[in-house]
Amino acid sequence: MGRYLDASSVKMEASAPSFVEPGHCLWCNRPLTGKAKKYCSLKVFDPKEFRYTNQSESPCYLSFFAYFYHRPAYQRAVLIRDNFTCLKCGLHPLREDRPWLPDLSRLHVDHIVPISKAGYTEMTNLRTLCARCNLKKGAKVEDPDLRQYRMFDN
Repeated sequence: MGRYLDASSVKMEASAPSFVEPGHCLWCNRPLTGKAKKYCSLKVFDPKEFRYTNQSESPCYLSFFAYFYHRPAYQRAVLIRDNFTCLKCGLHPLREDRPWLPDLSRLHVDHIVPISKAGYTEMTNLRTLCARCNLKKGAKVEDPDLRQYRMFDN
């Protein structure tokens, strides 16, 4: 098994949860207009046809895609499962510029049993920790009950 789980093996929803109320853009939180379902639509005036046309990729769509989907599917699924909250200290960081979105730069997906100690990248061996707790933990196995996981020898 490699470093990353195959996306088809993630048995959990890894698409973006709704961080805002229905009918609002996932990125800018403004009310949606027209036929838009998740992101603001971008209307551009076309002087040749003398009308406004919709473009398929709005700045809100591109920004949210870069924010959330730059991580592998298994990491997104773990963050969603753990509600974007550190499981050790309870930190639930929010972005300063968009306080309705979790601050993904302050959250890490941690291997409970590290890869260096024969741990695997499986959903049962992953959890969400804040950067401080994860860096403090390092490559240690903290829970004595987990020493039995995958023939772990100290």
